[in-house]
Amino acid sequence: MDKVQATGEPVVITKRGVPVVLMPAAGKSDIFDFMVGEFRITGDIESPVVPLAQWKVSGKKSKK
Repeated sequence: MDKVQATGEPVVITKRGVPVVLMPAAGKSDIFDFMVGEFRITGDIESPVVPLAQWKVSGKKSKK
C-alpha cells in the first residue's frame, strides 16, 4: 500500500488465486491544494483585456 501511495501506480493483489486490484485514491486529500500544478499563469492577469477607453458603462446617468 505504501508503494501505491508513493507512486500512484495500481498493484494487483491476489487472494487464494483470485486477483484483487488495489487502486490509489484519486486526487489529493487537502481541498485547498488539490489543483496545485494543474495550471500555468501566463501574461498579465490583473489588467483588463480591453482598454478602459473602450468600456461602455451602463446604468443611471448622474444629474448635474
